Amino acid sequence: MSFDIFQREESVITQARALLAERAIADPAAAAAYERLLKAYEKLSRTTRRLIKLSDRNEEQLNRLARTLNDKNEILKALSDRLQHELDTARALQLGMLPRVFPAWSPQQPVQVYALMEPAREVGGDLYDCFYASKHIFCFLVGDVSGKGAAAAMFMARTRSLVRMAVEYSYNLRVEEILPARIAEAVNRELYQNNPERMFVTLFLGFLDIRTGALHYINAGHPAPHLLRGTNDIKGLDGKPEMPLGVRPNTVYQGRAAMLHPGDAVVVYTDGVTEAMNISEELYTTERLNSHLHTARKGTPEEIVRAVKDHVDAFTGLATKADDVTLLALRWHAPASDQWS
Repeated sequence: MSFDIFQREESVITQARALLAERAIADPAAAAAYERLLKAYEKLSRTTRRLIKLSDRNEEQLNRLARTLNDKNEILKALSDRLQHELDTARALQLGMLPRVFPAWSPQQPVQVYALMEPAREVGGDLYDCFYASKHIFCFLVGDVSGKGAAAAMFMARTRSLVRMAVEYSYNLRVEEILPARIAEAVNRELYQNNPERMFVTLFLGFLDIRTGALHYINAGHPAPHLLRGTNDIKGLDGKPEMPLGVRPNTVYQGRAAMLHPGDAVVVYTDGVTEAMNISEELYTTERLNSHLHTARKGTPEEIVRAVKDHVDAFTGLATKADDVTLLALRWHAPASDQWS
């Protein structure tokens, strides 16, 4: 289009100069004025051509810039998709470390148990575990690592593995009585080593004797679990929380004990439950948890856990989740009367 404009301009200037030649003979004064006007027009024409050429170059540069940006956007999208895939894989691997199939309840194994963990991000720092440490001892734990993201997830996996290894090692040594406090001390020493970020984990660790209902436990800086009695009473397990694991290498933990009666349940959770926040910046609170546990107390462990989780979700609504949410519930039933005879 600019080429056509230039041609028309050249034609106009040629015609004007021919006219000027005719006028110069007849009226020299008018011809001089016309000459000045024509020169101004030619100057304007040259300026216009330069601007059009500059515009064409700028347009070409802009097009190159747009193509470059588009290429970089494609690269960023590919990297973002790859990162999301890796985070999804990490989430699946982390959740795969935690039990999702739980020991079946039977007269020989009279414990019903269920747990879940929902990370606030793709990966989280909460953990839970439950397993039979021996024929008579059921081990269960819930923990909460400081921080979020991949580092917390790795520390969480390390903590869970160390607890399992310490319990198995102790029983392989045929130690007469395995106490949660000694297991916590061994795990604490290991977590303190090679921990330049000074990460730590709060942990509730319990050993339930399925023959008698005797529960031995430690609470390393964790929210106090709730004991749901068959008599409809709900109370926190006694004991002031002690130092989280990984803070000091030589911490000595004080073991505590409680006696479960047939039908009693224990609910362990992380502070992502009670500190869940709605869009009005209100916390869920321990009081709301107690109230809802009273409503759900007669259910199975799975029903209790899901009821609390649904209640927390309904409370928070569309608010962004700031912390992982983890819940574990177990119920002890009376074993078969002749089982240990």
